[in-house]
Amino acid sequence: MVAEAPGAWPRTSPALNDDASPRFDVVAYLTIWLVLLFGINARQVVGPLGAIGSPALLVAVPALLLWAGGWILPASGLDRRPHPLRPVLLLYLWTLLASFVVAYGRPLSELEASGALRALVSSLGLVGVALLVADGVGSLRRLETLLRRVVVGVTFVAVLGLLQFVTGRPLQPTMPGLSWNSELLAVVERSIFGRPSATTMHPIEFSVVTAAALPLAVHFALYSRRLATRRNMAVLTALLVVAVPLSISRSGLVALGAAMLVASFAWSWRRRLQAALLSVIAVPVLWLGIPGLVGTLIGLFTGTEDDPSIQARLDRGPSVMALIRQRPWLGLGNGTWSVEEYFLVDNELWVTTLEMGILGAILTALVFVTGVVAGILIKHLPGVDERTGHLAHAVAASIVGITVSFLTFDAFHYRIVTGMLFVLIGAVGALWRLVGGLDAARAVSAARAAVSRGR
Repeated sequence: MVAEAPGAWPRTSPALNDDASPRFDVVAYLTIWLVLLFGINARQVVGPLGAIGSPALLVAVPALLLWAGGWILPASGLDRRPHPLRPVLLLYLWTLLASFVVAYGRPLSELEASGALRALVSSLGLVGVALLVADGVGSLRRLETLLRRVVVGVTFVAVLGLLQFVTGRPLQPTMPGLSWNSELLAVVERSIFGRPSATTMHPIEFSVVTAAALPLAVHFALYSRRLATRRNMAVLTALLVVAVPLSISRSGLVALGAAMLVASFAWSWRRRLQAALLSVIAVPVLWLGIPGLVGTLIGLFTGTEDDPSIQARLDRGPSVMALIRQRPWLGLGNGTWSVEEYFLVDNELWVTTLEMGILGAILTALVFVTGVVAGILIKHLPGVDERTGHLAHAVAASIVGITVSFLTFDAFHYRIVTGMLFVLIGAVGALWRLVGGLDAARAVSAARAAVSRGR
C-alpha cells in the first residue's frame, strides 16, 4: 500500500489508495486561488454577490472548512504536529468572530452591516488559507513550489504594471461572466508619471506587493536546485526591482527598505556588499532609463512638510484618537469603518484599533509578530540547513515588508496584499512544523539548561 504523505488528503478511503487515485493537493488548490488573486482585479465580481463575489475570495472561503474537516477526519493526512502559528491564528479567528458579535451589539447602518459581513467572510477565508498552508503542505519541496508560484504571480502583476506605465492604459484582464463592482481605476498620475496598479486596487498596493515579494525572489535566485530556475528567478527579481519605484509610492519604498534590510541579516558580509553595489548601480540606471523618476522619488521624502497626503494623515490623528477613546477595548466591529460614513484614515493600525479596539489590534499584531519571530528563529534551529534557513528568513522579511506598510495605508481593504500576507504567515507555520521546530527548540533549551547546571 502506498504510504500517505502528510498534507495529501485521499478522496477515497485508505484501502482504495493502492492505485494512483486522485488526492487533495493543498498546493494545487491554493495555486488556483493564487491565479485568481493575482490574475483578476478584485473589482471584478460575480454580479449578484457584490463585493464578496470576487473569484479569489470564493475559492479562499472553503479553505477554513477544508482545514477544519481535516482535523475532524483522522485519516485526512493533515499534519497535527505543533507549531506557534496555529494557536495564534485560532486566537485571531476567535477575535474576528467576537468582533462580528460586537458590531451587531449596536445599531448598524446598512453600509456598516454589509461591511461587517464582508470583512468576516474575507477574514475567515484568509485565516483558512494560512491554516491550510501551515498544516496541509506535506514537504519542503511542495512549500517551495507554492512560494515560487507566489513570486511568479507577483511578477505577473509587476509586468502588467510596467505595460501600464509605458502605455498609460489600464490593460485589465477580464473573465467572462464577471462584472465590475466599482469603477475601473485609471492610470493615475503623480508628478509627470502615470502610477500603475495592474490587477491591484491601488498603486500603493502594487508597490507594497512587488516590494514584499523581492526577498522570496532573491532566495530562489540564489538557492533553487536547478541552474535554469535560478536564472529565471534572477530575471523575475530584476522585473520586481524595476516595478517597485514605478508606482511612485512612499509605502512601497519603505516596504522595500524594511524587507531587504531584514533579508540581509541572513547574508554574509560579501553578499551584503554585492547587494549594496547593485543598489548603487541601479540608481543611475533608473535615472538614465526614466528621466525625472529618481528626482520624483527623492522628493517624496524631502518635501514632507509640504506634502498634502502626509499633512492630511497627521491632521486626522486627533480625530482618530477621540473616536478610539469612545470604544477603546472592543472597537466598532471589524469591517464597519468606511470612508463613506466616516473619513479616510490611510493607516491600518488606526483602522484596526477603531474597528477591533486595543485588544483586537494587539491580537492582530501578535499574528504578524509571531510569523516574523518564528521565521527568523527557524534559521538558527539545530539541524536546519542553510537553504531552508534562508527561505524561512526570506519569508519573515516579506512579512515585515507588508506589515510596515500598515502604517501608511488601509491594507486590509486590499485583497492581494492581505492574501499574500496570510500565505506567508502559513508558510512560516509549515516550515516550523516540517523542520521539527518544537523538538529542536526543546533540544536547545535542554542543552542550555545542562550547561547552566554544569557551571
